[in-house]
Amino acid sequence: MPMILVKKNPRGKVIRELSSEEETAVKTVCGLKKPATMAQHNLANDLLREMREYDAWLQCDCIPGDSPAMNFAALKNNTGTLYLSSFNHEHAPECPMYRQLSGNEEETSFGASRHPVSTRINYRNFLPPDDSNSVIRLQTRSAYHNGERSSVRKKRPRLGRLLLSLIEDAGLNKLDSLANPRIRTNYRECLDAIRQVTLQQEYIRGRSLSEIIHFRPGMSERSQERLMETLENSERHWPARRKHMFFQIFMAQHICRDAVEIHWANGNIQVFRPVRGISINGEAQGGIRPPYWVILAFCRSADGRIICSEGYAHALYQLTCPVHFAVQYQGKNGSAHGEGMTTNGRDDVFEQNGDGVGGSITYNYEGFGIGAAVSSSKRTWDQNNTGLIGTGDRAETYTGGLKYDANNIYLAAQYTQTYNATRVGSLGWANKAQNFEAVAQYQFDFGLRPSLAYLQSKGKNLGRGYDDEDILKYVDVGATYYFNKNMSTYVDYKINLLDDNRFTRDAGINTDDIVALGLVYQF
Repeated sequence: MPMILVKKNPRGKVIRELSSEEETAVKTVCGLKKPATMAQHNLANDLLREMREYDAWLQCDCIPGDSPAMNFAALKNNTGTLYLSSFNHEHAPECPMYRQLSGNEEETSFGASRHPVSTRINYRNFLPPDDSNSVIRLQTRSAYHNGERSSVRKKRPRLGRLLLSLIEDAGLNKLDSLANPRIRTNYRECLDAIRQVTLQQEYIRGRSLSEIIHFRPGMSERSQERLMETLENSERHWPARRKHMFFQIFMAQHICRDAVEIHWANGNIQVFRPVRGISINGEAQGGIRPPYWVILAFCRSADGRIICSEGYAHALYQLTCPVHFAVQYQGKNGSAHGEGMTTNGRDDVFEQNGDGVGGSITYNYEGFGIGAAVSSSKRTWDQNNTGLIGTGDRAETYTGGLKYDANNIYLAAQYTQTYNATRVGSLGWANKAQNFEAVAQYQFDFGLRPSLAYLQSKGKNLGRGYDDEDILKYVDVGATYYFNKNMSTYVDYKINLLDDNRFTRDAGINTDDIVALGLVYQF
């Protein structure tokens, strides 16, 4: 089996196989250390540059099994030369790539890193070396690469350290006080705070970070090219021997290790697929703790195109708790006259209520939610003494519900049992009622959101000649189309499942189907 190039992230994904000429070249130049032809030297050079550009590993088949020997392409900063380095274990002794691995001076005797895995960025020295003209050198005795030993914590990528340094300088990682732990979580406010830092800090004397750090991920390819040409202008100062590149910072809800999606208000979706993938802080899979800070790096590829080379994402810290609760008190609104009269009295018995209290609790996790609510209110004298059905000292409700709201899907169901709280048209209130609701919706990328719902309310032992009766029962079919974040239109068709009978006529309950059309503008 030939040698192959594999992705670092996701680990082991095959990029391509090496040709026989490439394999011979890399084994001759980097392995055997024998004199090589100019063609072989150029092939090996191109291969290592490709590994650098795509953050790829070179996998050899000299050791069978699930843990093959691998090398990565490293760059020596002081000389600007490329070389291959091993990091997991040695090649087979008979392999031309074999080198004995030495210990790592960066580790303690227990295998821990001697240095912090994340340090602040120096804004004047954070740009990576320009390896476009780097040349190869022979492979020497290799040391373990700091970041790839399973026993050593991986160093945070340079891109991540840049983002976290900007967040720190903007004060977004600080509490106002323990008594008032305010954290800015408004997206625009957070981005504006970092933008101010880029205006104040310089990456070279007289040049602010705002020239290379931008907040416009929707920038067109033409604008990207113009920006890069401005940075590459020979008359403008640039850090010596550093790669020309620029960055975009934004917030995103949808992210994985291969791509990040931006869902614009008009329904369009913009996708970035960095060549080296996206490092996500503290997550093996990604996308489980939105929203995210995202920083993307852009540079020129070997063929001169502007590419998104790599990305880093960090969950936005928010002072939120997955458990929410609420308590509410409602004051008495009694009759305007007679017994139980109040200054805010109401003549319509259906608009009256006594003193009441209610509470709810919900739990949300990764799109799933569960909740419960309860309420209890005293009933007024009129409600119990004017001949309406439903008598009792209190009106009570008990509710439980489930929902799923993620991946453009919304599903929810709710069950409620009430006592003297569900209205039965003009007849009064059901002594006991069972209510059920369910809804399913899907949000298409182009702005359409269809909806299907079922609702039923059934009164139990209503009295006055009525037993168990359906108070409400229908299927709702509808759709909403979002033109942009402010304007939408909808159509809704209510399919009434109630029969026209003596009960519905006596209670004045509508049994007709209903169609509604609407246009909504939200300021």
